[in-house]
Amino acid sequence: MGFRNRIGLLAFGLIATVAVMISMNAGSLFAQTCQCADWAKEKRPDIYSKIAGAGCAVNWPNKMRANGYPQQVGTIPMKGSLVVFSQGAHDADFSCGHVAYVENVNSDGTFAISEKGRPAGSCIVKYDRTKLDVRTGVEFLYGTNETPIPRLELTGDVTMSAYTVTGGQSVSFSVPVKNWGGNLTMADSYLDVTTSNGSIWKATGVNQNIAANGTTTLTFSGQLWQTPGGTWTVHEVSYKDSGGVWRQVGRGDNRILARSFTVIPPDTQPPTDVFILEPANGSTLGLGTHGVRISAKDTVGVTTVTLYLYTQPSMGASFQMNSLPVPLQSGTVQDGIWRTEIDPGQYGAGSYSIFKYQVIAKDAAGNSTTSGLQQYTLDRRDLPPSVVTINEPASGVTIIGEPHAVMIHAVDAQAVSYVTLYVYYPETTGGSDVMHVYNVPFHHGTAQDGYWRMEHYPFSNHAVPTTNMKFQARACDSANQCSFSGLSSGITLQR
Repeated sequence: MGFRNRIGLLAFGLIATVAVMISMNAGSLFAQTCQCADWAKEKRPDIYSKIAGAGCAVNWPNKMRANGYPQQVGTIPMKGSLVVFSQGAHDADFSCGHVAYVENVNSDGTFAISEKGRPAGSCIVKYDRTKLDVRTGVEFLYGTNETPIPRLELTGDVTMSAYTVTGGQSVSFSVPVKNWGGNLTMADSYLDVTTSNGSIWKATGVNQNIAANGTTTLTFSGQLWQTPGGTWTVHEVSYKDSGGVWRQVGRGDNRILARSFTVIPPDTQPPTDVFILEPANGSTLGLGTHGVRISAKDTVGVTTVTLYLYTQPSMGASFQMNSLPVPLQSGTVQDGIWRTEIDPGQYGAGSYSIFKYQVIAKDAAGNSTTSGLQQYTLDRRDLPPSVVTINEPASGVTIIGEPHAVMIHAVDAQAVSYVTLYVYYPETTGGSDVMHVYNVPFHHGTAQDGYWRMEHYPFSNHAVPTTNMKFQARACDSANQCSFSGLSSGITLQR
């Protein structure tokens, strides 16, 4: 072999040896600088130096405690601290866990980290986890004289005094929390709610002093706006510490902060159709009691109906006012008839004097409607029945088949003695009306104010189908003084 060949071979060997050495050193360098612990050591060498033979990251908190630094281990994130993840927690290695550097703590209690070794062996420093919201499976390591800032986090779900509330009413909230830091003196606190239209409503909190690692329940309350209606949602609970810094209560692990509730706009519409049905305005009423029937409607519900009675002890005297509640007789509080019995003479009405009625209907929200003032004359003589009406059948209806009911309402200051029904219809096609007379038996109520009812069989009495019937009632008292109802007409009879 020539000299040149020997020299070339020697040079090649040296190059190969150097390449192997560089490769080995590079592998050693890779092993030393591409692990999560290396990044933690680079960012916080002061903390790392207190962990003898660092080893697996999961063991660092206990090593800190064993080496005499238990006060530098905690459970609250702090900017500049190291966060240690237990095995398998939050993408950590299942054998040695993971360690990262806390870059920042957000106002809502979440925190941002930088890290190497995720996935294992990665040399790239990652900053992609910016809002970690975890408290289980992690511990934090602090430097000398570093004290975590007091921070409140939920230990349970936000609850409310009611979850369906009428606008304008008061509501309260309970927020269970733990102080994951030093002693806290609250200077102010609010609970923010997003309304259905995106505006912010605030409830005011009761400030507390909370010891380090202490637990308590914060309370907030306020009077809701009347509008808008719909779903409102709690979106933030914030407090101001003694240093004047506002902070948010963190959500903790899987706790419900965004509590939703329903706000119903308050009822601002007063009752409608408030008027006196009976007795008719301008009528003359006799001795004793008579019924007062009142109509009142409301979209939500009428809660009270009050009758106001204005009486004169004699003609020309000053009026005196009395009031009395009127109960619901029939229908619903949304659309009902309210009725009471009254003797104006018991409230100071003199013979032949004028007295007046007026009604006020109210709903639960306090909205009210006042009826018109109706005037009557009180005649203490024994007069004929003051009210005779046919309640059914009504004018204009179609009656199919038989029998059908006839209901008559009759009122007399003393007593109604008997009621007669007159029915008019032809018995032959094209013939003239024939009058049929029936005595109607008493059904319910009183002789002074009652209802008389019978079953009518028109076809059995030769009525012609598809004809028109007419009804009229007569009520008489014991003195044989009688009054007639109006004539009900346009009632079609079909077989």
